[in-house]
Amino acid sequence: SGDNTFTGSVTLAGGTLAAAGAESSQTLKSITSLTVAGGATLLLAAGDQVSDAALITLSGGTIRRAPGVSEVFGDLNLTANSTLDFGSGTAGHLTFGTYEADGAPTASLTLANFFSGNTLILGSNLSAYLTPGTYHTNSFSNSYFTINSISGGFTASMDGSNFTITAIPEPQAVLAAAAMLAWFASSALRRMPGLR
Repeated sequence: SGDNTFTGSVTLAGGTLAAAGAESSQTLKSITSLTVAGGATLLLAAGDQVSDAALITLSGGTIRRAPGVSEVFGDLNLTANSTLDFGSGTAGHLTFGTYEADGAPTASLTLANFFSGNTLILGSNLSAYLTPGTYHTNSFSNSYFTINSISGGFTASMDGSNFTITAIPEPQAVLAAAAMLAWFASSALRRMPGLR
């Protein structure tokens, strides 16, 4: 829960490490690299817990964020099927440097609980694997990504050197919100003096 002065490489071999340093106390702020092995989970219980330059290797493990948490990492290397779990509650953003899938095409990165408002930003042009555009689907899979638990689909876009994947609202939710807004507007107009 506080500053950790260790400056080397960290491997999570099993279990869960909850990174929860408060304010300027970053649990893994000085590390050079982090490997999350199969059966291990890095729980981002608060934001800004990991060095922005740390190389992240996912070797079958999971990085999970608590509600509202956003985090910036260094480059991401995928060596085995692994998961980025966006959890529940308030959306957040996970940002990485370049994305390398050493385990491709057999290894895939799963974005779990990728609900509306959540964003994954990768510093690589991945247009060859995921064409920029809007996808209204609850699941998507190729050799680099498996995206699931999406409320209404997602958009993929390339902007400069960043490839961004953003979950979008469920179409029914958008229609319901628009209908509710129209009802409120109609009710307000009916209550105005002189209007019938």
